[in-house]
Amino acid sequence: MPPADILKQKAELRAHMRGLRDSISPEKRHEKSSAIARLLVLLPAYREAASILLYASFGAEAETWQLIRDSFAMGKRVALPRVDKAQKKLLVYQIQDVADLVPGSFGIREPSPAVNVPLMPEEIDLVLVPGIAFDVTGLRIGFGGGFYDRLLAEFAAPSAGLCYEEQIVAHIPREAHDHNVQYLVTDKRIINCHGYKKD
Repeated sequence: MPPADILKQKAELRAHMRGLRDSISPEKRHEKSSAIARLLVLLPAYREAASILLYASFGAEAETWQLIRDSFAMGKRVALPRVDKAQKKLLVYQIQDVADLVPGSFGIREPSPAVNVPLMPEEIDLVLVPGIAFDVTGLRIGFGGGFYDRLLAEFAAPSAGLCYEEQIVAHIPREAHDHNVQYLVTDKRIINCHGYKKD
């Protein structure tokens, strides 16, 4: 499929799925996010991880604040990304407290370089990523900036997408730079994407 057609399909799917996700009521999103958190702790990759890269949930994304607190309580080292607009990439910082986060790019809370320690990819055992839509092979659609695809390209650690069941679609068209996550954790199930055929 020509790249222009793939971009068009992705843009249409992104708009449709973002509207669908955002239409879920805040109360239902909170309920679903709690279910995602409960299922995530059953994932061996999470239980065994000493260091986890999470994300600061924003808007209608699956909420991560309780997950961050739970990960601290389990003695895990918690890291969050910070947008580097100049390099068009995500930089990873260990955090000690959510109080250390500051308003960052796109209105998303980020670690402050003044008080947080940067981590290298090899120091992370599991990467948890947001998305607007996923398919069962682990392909995802984000906001279109490619930040998480570039990040996943640098990490050898397994990755898991966190999403509501409504965000799972039959197929996401693939571009050369797209990276699959290994697992999906929804409010209903854990999907091991390893066994699914990729494009």
